[in-house]
This record gives sequence, C-alpha cells and structure tokens, in this order.
Amino acid sequence: MLKLTGVVIKGKQKGLKIGFPTINLNIGRKAISPGVYLGEVFWKEKIYKAAIFVNRNLLEAHLIDFFENIYGETIEIILGKKIREKMFFANDEELKEQIKKDIKLIKSK
Repeated sequence: MLKLTGVVIKGKQKGLKIGFPTINLNIGRKAISPGVYLGEVFWKEKIYKAAIFVNRNLLEAHLIDFFENIYGETIEIILGKKIREKMFFANDEELKEQIKKDIKLIKSK
C-alpha cells in the first residue's frame, strides 16, 4: 500500500470521452510499476473507491460513483493491490470493456 498526495491536473480527457472520467496526478519519478490498481481517494473528508492506472509519471484515477470536477484540488490516494498489468487495446471499445471488468472487480473488494 502506498499513499500519495497531490493536486488534480487536467489530462487529455480520453477517460471522459469514453465514459470513464479520471482525476490525474503528476507523480514524478516514483518507482511504481505501470498497471491498474485498486485504491481509495480521500477528498473533503470522504473516501471513494477508485480504479487507478499508473503509467510512468502520471496517475489516473476513476472514482467510482463520483461526478464532480475537482481540478486544482488537493487529494490523497491510497494505492492498493495491483489488479492487472498495463495493456494495449486495438480500439476504445476494447478499452471500455476492460475498464468495466476492472470496476466490477474493484466494487467486489
């Protein structure tokens, strides 16, 4: 388990375009293996389950059942168990199907 704190930045908004908006943090050069993790996001004294994708120096978290714009807000993330390695997808539909599977797994935890 790893705890990260940072300010939410605007990304490329691909998650939003495919129906899974994310909050993004620049995590610098932390030694975190790329992939998808289950996790929790703390914001304004509330805890949200999240599907978290880590890729190089960027962390993208899809907060389950969360629909607010929090650019510029400081959040805390608990990075839990890795649920899968980074994958490449032929198209957005394949990506969406995998995200649905990831979220279903995370909700069951």
